[in-house]
Amino acid sequence: MSTTDSVSRTLVTPAARPARVFLSRRVNEPFPPLNQLLSAHDVARLTRRHRWVLFALTVLGRFPKQQRFRGHPIGWHRRDLARWLESKQELKARLHRRNQLHRLGPCRGSQDRLLKP
Repeated sequence: MSTTDSVSRTLVTPAARPARVFLSRRVNEPFPPLNQLLSAHDVARLTRRHRWVLFALTVLGRFPKQQRFRGHPIGWHRRDLARWLESKQELKARLHRRNQLHRLGPCRGSQDRLLKP
């Protein structure tokens, strides 16, 4: 083996390897619309809960997750918060109806049916 062959191999070998380029999956991530994002302070005022309560509920899965941009949480989407508030109102309405029925007691029609043989 001559010295020119060994030199040509060392020069050719690194160039023959394809260069590995790693791009983050967030490189072309579009920025969410700022007019649709709410900060933690805004959400705390709307829900009447402290910010730390919101973060705890998010961890427990009982509150919508924050929108992320390049891996960092930047705020809640207005649509997600509206859905959560609607579900809370529906739940309160159902509980209120259930409590009203319990206060009224059994209706007379059901008592009459129970007394008849």
